Amino acid sequence: MHTLNMAVSHYLTVVLLWMVIAIFGVSIVALFISLGFHKRHTLKRSRLFQQQVDLNERALTLLLAGDESPLPTVHDLEQVSALGSALTKKLGSTGTADPVLLGAIRKTGAPAIALRALDAQDWAQRYRAVSACGDLRLPELFAPVVEFAYAEENMKIFGICLYAGAHLVSEPSQVKTLFDLTSSRPDLSTGYDEGMFRIAIQSLQRLGIAPERLNAALEYCLRDNRADEQHLLALILAIGQEQLVCFKDTLVRMARLRGHERLTAATLRSLQSMELCDSMIGEHIGAANLMLNIAAIRAAESCGPDIVSQVSEQLASPDFNVRYAAAQTLMNMGAYGHRALLERQEDTRPEVRHMAAFALAAESR
Repeated sequence: MHTLNMAVSHYLTVVLLWMVIAIFGVSIVALFISLGFHKRHTLKRSRLFQQQVDLNERALTLLLAGDESPLPTVHDLEQVSALGSALTKKLGSTGTADPVLLGAIRKTGAPAIALRALDAQDWAQRYRAVSACGDLRLPELFAPVVEFAYAEENMKIFGICLYAGAHLVSEPSQVKTLFDLTSSRPDLSTGYDEGMFRIAIQSLQRLGIAPERLNAALEYCLRDNRADEQHLLALILAIGQEQLVCFKDTLVRMARLRGHERLTAATLRSLQSMELCDSMIGEHIGAANLMLNIAAIRAAESCGPDIVSQVSEQLASPDFNVRYAAAQTLMNMGAYGHRALLERQEDTRPEVRHMAAFALAAESR
């Protein structure tokens, strides 16, 4: 009896093992089949989307050439996204649509569909809806996008709201609105801020708004005590990168007023970007704060021969980064900087001689 039970037990074990193997094999096959169907569906969807983009692009080409034919009507968010992609391809990411084109976009029904999709439960749908709002270039979408952003918790969607809003600005006062929006999120990274401000400034300049008209809005932002320091840093750096030379005096005045070292360093970097000189630069060369000292040294490139000796003295700094910044600046100061480096090759301190020699060797390449 015991022998019979053992035989049956072994037989059942083998059968169960084969059943498990068979089920596992069927599962693997089913997985590959489902992946194949998914890939096929994705490729089909991608192909259809590209066809819609091409259709809209052809219609845009005719419209921009003077043809009065309307753009294709859209019925869902997919088609709105296709229209937005076609606009970006046709106008570029920084292009501005003229009134005729804006009117044609409104007639497609795309704005209403994009705004309805902002209420979607799926975060991916909301993300696409915000992106589409920015791509459509319609200034009336600015207010709804900002209002939506205040209630959106997802940081990725909030970030795309900033970029969409920056593309949609049409008045300098809307820069204040975006600044207030960024100030509402202390966890926002500086990279988001700087990119948003730069796009907003570029958008206004493309509309023909003179940089001087931005002064009131930008000064409001710099004076706002609600703002986190990183948002102010982003704005100062954006002003420098966008070459708002007329705003130089305001930047310097605000940096002195606030007295924060990071903001002062950002102001010095903005002066460097705009290739402008100010007495603030000389005041901070040799500062105990290395960040300030290096920012001031690098900003000195546009200050002429009077500041060369100050920069040259920093070749004797105990900090390598300061010495390197001084050498770079002198290399970029023309004949006066070159002469200072030659003189420093005779210095009694080896670290000064080595850095001067390094700079001159790099300059000769």
